[in-house]
Amino acid sequence: MALLERWASTLEANEGQCFWPGPRPMTDPARAAQLIGREDEAYDFSDRVREFRLVVLSGETGVGKSSMLQLGIRPQLQRDGFLVVTCTTWPNPGELDGLDESEVLDTVERLFSRAVREQLPFELDADEGVARALHRRFPESGVIILDQFEELIRNQPRLYDAVLRWIEHVVKRYRVHVVISLRTEFEHRLRDLRVGPFTRKDFYLSPLRATETIAQIIRSAQRHDGLEAPAIEEGDGDADGAVGRILELWATEEGGRNWSGVGLLHLQALLYILWRTRQGPTVTRADVERAESRLAERYPGDSLLGAALAEAVSLRLEQCALALHEVSSHDRALIDGVVEQIVRMTRHLSSGGYKVDHERRELAELVLESELSLLDTADPTGELAAQARGIFDHFARETGVSDGWLDCSRTVLVPNGLHEFIASDRGDPHELSAGPLLGMPPLAVAVEEFRRFFFALAWLDRSSIIRQGAGEDTEARLSLIHDGFARGLRTWADKHGRQPAHALTRLSTSVGVVMQWEHESALAEPTGDSETRRIVPNLRWRACRVVKATWRHVTFVNCDLRETHFVDCTFEGVTFVNCLLDGVSFHKSTILGMPAAPEEMQGAHRERLLPSFVLETPQTVAVLDKYLEQNSDTPYLASWTSGRPAQPSSDALRASLSESRLDDFRLEREAPQRGGLVFYGGRVSSLMFIDTAFNEGGVSLRHVAGTSLDFVEQRGGSIELFDVAIRGFSVSPPVAVSAGGRVSSHAATPPRRAPLTVAVIDSILQNAWFSVPLLGAATITNTVIWQLFNGNARNAEGFTVTVDESPNLSTVNATKGPGSAVLDPDDFLAVDEPRGDVLTLASRIDYQSLHRLLQSLPPVPEE
Repeated sequence: MALLERWASTLEANEGQCFWPGPRPMTDPARAAQLIGREDEAYDFSDRVREFRLVVLSGETGVGKSSMLQLGIRPQLQRDGFLVVTCTTWPNPGELDGLDESEVLDTVERLFSRAVREQLPFELDADEGVARALHRRFPESGVIILDQFEELIRNQPRLYDAVLRWIEHVVKRYRVHVVISLRTEFEHRLRDLRVGPFTRKDFYLSPLRATETIAQIIRSAQRHDGLEAPAIEEGDGDADGAVGRILELWATEEGGRNWSGVGLLHLQALLYILWRTRQGPTVTRADVERAESRLAERYPGDSLLGAALAEAVSLRLEQCALALHEVSSHDRALIDGVVEQIVRMTRHLSSGGYKVDHERRELAELVLESELSLLDTADPTGELAAQARGIFDHFARETGVSDGWLDCSRTVLVPNGLHEFIASDRGDPHELSAGPLLGMPPLAVAVEEFRRFFFALAWLDRSSIIRQGAGEDTEARLSLIHDGFARGLRTWADKHGRQPAHALTRLSTSVGVVMQWEHESALAEPTGDSETRRIVPNLRWRACRVVKATWRHVTFVNCDLRETHFVDCTFEGVTFVNCLLDGVSFHKSTILGMPAAPEEMQGAHRERLLPSFVLETPQTVAVLDKYLEQNSDTPYLASWTSGRPAQPSSDALRASLSESRLDDFRLEREAPQRGGLVFYGGRVSSLMFIDTAFNEGGVSLRHVAGTSLDFVEQRGGSIELFDVAIRGFSVSPPVAVSAGGRVSSHAATPPRRAPLTVAVIDSILQNAWFSVPLLGAATITNTVIWQLFNGNARNAEGFTVTVDESPNLSTVNATKGPGSAVLDPDDFLAVDEPRGDVLTLASRIDYQSLHRLLQSLPPVPEE
């Protein structure tokens, strides 16, 4: 079963348990008994159909026209001997181009025949239209219902004119009855219908108001869960029960300032909320009172029933997410991506509290504006953007063919002529891809963005929040079903729009985004029972600002974080593996706990190969496999080098897990951390820690290379460098400023000092600077030092530097142990040509663009 079908079935099964229909049209015959207060109107309507060729059913939005048609009028017509067919969607009018009037009528007849063919108890002849067929086979008893007629008026004016002429033709020539259903505010548009005075009858569906009717609707609750408990509490004579309290609320709002816009839809929304939030098998008065308090808090200033309609929208969307999590819990990229797109849609679907229509492709361009604009970055000629539009149109056609579009191969969703543009070997030279698609070409990313867009529409459609229909051209149009849904969508979007964890699963580069994580620490925790930490591979955050994030037991793998700033964040047991950290800063952040020491730290000086890492994370591999359209059949994630995406491991890697070296790579086992902040591998350039608070914690950089590593305004903590090659390493405390504004080590209020511990092991350290006044000690072991300066006193109140087994070119104010002799400068540079070790070192630490870096790296073992 396709993923979309599994999701829809799960959602439908869940929603079907509701005691009441909820704020949506009733179409299930099993709920016919819950169509209360409309029995006499159904009889009257059937009589009008028998008397008149054309009957126009109108009513306010949300009054229940569609429910009345499906479960009231249509069954009554059938009981009275009519054959009824219903058209609820409108065909595309493209076939009308270039036709004369007579041909237009035949074409409209053919369009409607296709729309209702499956409802007929007989086969239509090849050239026979539905109206003519009903006239011949069921004279005076054939009824054609045209529901949601306002959509035709609003969205397809050209087809609307043709349909009016067709209706006139049908009611004049055939013994067939036509029913039009539309909202009251569009009824005046039917004045253009030229039919006789005794041919047409208008029928207005009044809102339900009577208290007795409302009580029956409340009491019509049906259990679908097999329990014998009553669905809703009656209480003692209704006065104390849930039914009585709901009636009190209804009576309180009746006639109030918001009453004109409140009706059955709002009541059903409140009943839906009570079912969702009840605390036992029966809806009690206490449940109602809790709902009152919650709605008043969340929607201040709204009427209770108006707030209920908004809250029902929010609850429906939450159920969509839960259903998807149930059938595809590991794919957070899909879940978070759909939620984020709905959040973006919200601002475009309404304005000033009223719904706004959109063409589907127009809405996609608005929702995906930042992602699609990246295509113009990659190709200023506009060819890529034009190809993306072609993919969207092809995709739109595929979604109407089957349910398999959510999990099929990308090639199915792309026109044949564009298959080569989504092939993985084209790469991503403009650095536009991210997450599971890091390294894939831009059009492959566009396909997946469109896939999430169409799924977002499915969420809103299946929740009866939007309605989609054909537009004037080939593109569909959509809008909210009810203006009142706008408030609920905005409230839901405000909640989820503040959840920047969705940035962890983006498929496109995030550029210059501010991510406020103040209330989201839980989302950084591991998401699966089988894994003790969360693995986040292949992010691409460029020049972003991450604020107040609390990260615990998270491993970032092969992420591109260049120029990104972490501000006021907390790190505990967090690891960055083979990440690009050029221009990254950690400002006023907190480090909790100490990292575990690596086992290999005790070993001898190693051969300096590019560090590669192996992580066991079956859930992450499963997601990557899905988006890479492969089946690795492995629980291992391979991180070969920084600059390349982490991918499911190859056969060569799996066969060599016990080896310490594989071709040009050194395999390391990255140990999960329970405390501290650790950097394994990767490239740094201008990496800065500013005013970092170490709560008995430490930072460790292992197997890292690059330039300019700075700890500034440092007040203590633990810094560890293991197997690093760094040009430019400095540690400095807050600058002391005297009362007169002069920089001084004897300021009137000196900064608070705390002991700082620095350990450098098995590394190459160039231009190290320990500023004043630091407190603590640094030990440097088995490290080549090119210039080091310590400006502090070497005593208990200062900062001591001890160098052991570390040949050096120049050290100032350090204690040297055995094996730490001063080297001759000629040992580092020859007069005629660079020494081989200097050239090798330069290739590791000198900054290179990502394009150059990828060109210089050795190829990874073939998959």
